[in-house]
Amino acid sequence: MKRKPNCAAYQANKLTNTLENVESCLNMLKGGELFPSINQLTLEVGRQVDLDPSIFRKRKGAHRKLLDKYIKDLVSNSKITEISANSIDALTIRNKELSRKVAILERELKQPSSKLALLPITPKQGKLNLVDLDSLCMLIDDILKCQRNLQFKSGALYNYETFSEEEELISIEKNCKTYLDWKNGRNLVN
Repeated sequence: MKRKPNCAAYQANKLTNTLENVESCLNMLKGGELFPSINQLTLEVGRQVDLDPSIFRKRKGAHRKLLDKYIKDLVSNSKITEISANSIDALTIRNKELSRKVAILERELKQPSSKLALLPITPKQGKLNLVDLDSLCMLIDDILKCQRNLQFKSGALYNYETFSEEEELISIEKNCKTYLDWKNGRNLVN
């Protein structure tokens, strides 16, 4: 009777070997010129180690943790400031802002006022219930908060985290107008 190989042990060994290869590659690159961006660094490491560079995007992954140890030595300072924006102080401030917004929304749920109903209803939207529109826009807002690479520019939605480092159009201005009107109306209250 043949024994089945232990898949977990194999995967653990494979990860260990890959991390060792990545670390030796990063050590080798340490003596050379600085990379203009993290993306360029991950592309180079991926090319040398034969690894998909997208593996470094998982912030809590073992590959990214290893990369983060070498970023300050391999990426020019202008790009490192983006990483330091996720410091504890920035997260604390963000937490306070979100807590304040939650308190405003809870207060509005307990005692509805006309302040939050700032969106004009067009004939096209007449069939759509304002509560449904509000819920849909809140969902879109939550998704955009999680996906910081998606941002609006001139009323259109763009993806700024692409491998080519060029912005990618996601949705045109016309399709984003209702959400942006809703968002701008909400900002007047906050």
